[in-house]
Amino acid sequence: MPGSEDRLSALPDGVLQHVLGFVPPNDAVRTSVLAGRWRHAWRSIRRLRISPKDGWDRPQHLKDFLHALLPPGDHGPILEEAKLDFDGLVEEDDAHVQVWIRRILSGQAQVLNVSFIRLGNPPLVSRHLRKLELTDTALEANILDLASCPALEDLIMASCILSLCKISSQSVKRLSISGCDFLCDCRPRIAIPSLVWLLLDSFGGNVPLLGSMPSLKTALVRPAAYSSDCCKGGELGQCCGSCAECTGDDDHSGRCVLLGGLSAAVNLELVAHAGMVYLLGTHIFTFFRTKTLKASGFKLIKPTT
Repeated sequence: MPGSEDRLSALPDGVLQHVLGFVPPNDAVRTSVLAGRWRHAWRSIRRLRISPKDGWDRPQHLKDFLHALLPPGDHGPILEEAKLDFDGLVEEDDAHVQVWIRRILSGQAQVLNVSFIRLGNPPLVSRHLRKLELTDTALEANILDLASCPALEDLIMASCILSLCKISSQSVKRLSISGCDFLCDCRPRIAIPSLVWLLLDSFGGNVPLLGSMPSLKTALVRPAAYSSDCCKGGELGQCCGSCAECTGDDDHSGRCVLLGGLSAAVNLELVAHAGMVYLLGTHIFTFFRTKTLKASGFKLIKPTT
């Protein structure tokens, strides 16, 4: 009301920034006309959520907003959390997306959730990032070489295309890969020795080679029916079990690609489709014969029909 006291403008900066983090970005910008105190408040929000549901009229409006919120410079943004759903808002290979994400990570962001984009080189860099979630995203080259994200503990991927040869980190403790396809020409490797919890669910393409995970406590592995864990170079087109395509290493020791890195798990659940019996059967027996299993909670689920 005219002449009434503007109590909102009297709130501390931190409170305004917190409140605006729950407002759709385009509405947060509109608050700049409320009063002088609000003119630049939207540039200092702590939480950013981009969604096609926010009603962006044109992709260019979104680009203008993010370029203003994430300007280039030596000082990164103060965002603590960002959830970016670019479905229909940008082109899949839009170069601006990579710039925005790297500027977010150059600041204080601890949580990053990204959907419907393509990410490639160079690898991500962040001193503060604790949780990274990627959905419906194409991941290429060395983007998941996470050596420069020393605080990262949670890595979640769902419905992604993984055209990369390695996923590596020295800090990640929980890894979830669900409904993803490994579509690289190489045998992909997962090198995360700090893992304590692992989910590999309904993944297709080349089954990854799992490195040593001495701290692993719980793992659930459920390959898709079209996963490939072996070659067809043996007699009668069966798996030879010893070539680099099968073992993923250079000594041709014949160890199992899928199960070899899971021997330290305390609770291990393996679920295989009927079509995977041919691919996994000999490796399962090799696993039991060659590994000293200390897993008191180990459970092998019969192949599903």
